[in-house]
Amino acid sequence: MIFAGVVGDYSQLAYEWPHDVPVRISAAVRQRRIDVVNRYGTPKDNPEFWAKLSANSYLRDLSGPLQLHIGTADKEVPTEFHTRLAQRLRDLQKPVASYVYPNDDHNLSRNLNVALERSVAWFKRYL
Repeated sequence: MIFAGVVGDYSQLAYEWPHDVPVRISAAVRQRRIDVVNRYGTPKDNPEFWAKLSANSYLRDLSGPLQLHIGTADKEVPTEFHTRLAQRLRDLQKPVASYVYPNDDHNLSRNLNVALERSVAWFKRYL
């Protein structure tokens, strides 16, 4: 189960994440990212390297269902990350429940009770 998760692959994270998203990454982690890009290139320069690091490259290996939630007014995580992951899972015939909440924020403030009810039902069904 993933609520408003950063579920894009490295190419999406590098090129499709809006630059106006507040960055809460420490200076040490930012420097490590610079070092890795300097050593291995960008996702466009070296897609094979970055694909090996991305959990999205291993979706075929999922052995259980996944439930995804996101609000369309999320200012931190692009909705497209969610919808693209859900479609990739469907393409792989993996069990996925995808919930997109119109005009809701990153915390699903307007639909939190609905999201939690769906989550409890999901846990009861699969666990």
